[in-house]
Amino acid sequence: MVMTAGLSLSTLSFAQALATPTSLSEAVHTTVAEVLASGQDDQYVSLKGQVSRQLSSEKYMLTDDTGVIQIEIDEKLSRILPLTPPTNVEVFGEVDKKGNTVELDVDYYSLY
Repeated sequence: MVMTAGLSLSTLSFAQALATPTSLSEAVHTTVAEVLASGQDDQYVSLKGQVSRQLSSEKYMLTDDTGVIQIEIDEKLSRILPLTPPTNVEVFGEVDKKGNTVELDVDYYSLY
């Protein structure tokens, strides 16, 4: 059984709603290594892997066969569908580049 979590449009600001793709099919399915090597800031991607560690209430480490990346999941989402490492997930979100660091701001995820 696949379980999903996402913010409803009513909980997003109008600006966030405009910036979010209209369908999950617009996300580029990729790997952690590809995001770290060539992901563009604000690029919408999907990654499949395992939440291997929780760093804080909103920060986690996602691991796939190619590497490890930090992801940020709003507490509103993780309260709806809790994450307890290790958990297999597919995440959809925006690449966030800050200086030399790359992380993924997750808008939606599903467990598998």
